Amino acid sequence: MTHPECHQEVAKLSDFVGSTKEIMEFAKKSNNKRFVIATEKGVTDRLNRDSKKENWGKEFILINENIICPNMKKNTLENIYQTLLDEKNEILIDEKIAQKASKCIEKMMLLKV
Repeated sequence: MTHPECHQEVAKLSDFVGSTKEIMEFAKKSNNKRFVIATEKGVTDRLNRDSKKENWGKEFILINENIICPNMKKNTLENIYQTLLDEKNEILIDEKIAQKASKCIEKMMLLKV
């Protein structure tokens, strides 16, 4: 399983190419017991954590422990803080999508930690 951002040569060799969510769903629904994954370690950590319940008995093998997604590393707490502070980099979202996202955020805010 690979992310679409992987090199095309890797993606062509993969049985499944998808987002993190799609990789998680594919692993959950698959009857296979062993998976080789070309993505950041965090995805395999989540799959292995879930293997105790949703992915019981499945093994997730990371092709390299040192894979880092440069795009995800652009999102730092400092960058987010500065964006909110300066109110810059505005992203406009379709109203229907914004309404659905608001419902999810409202539910998260109701959760007790």
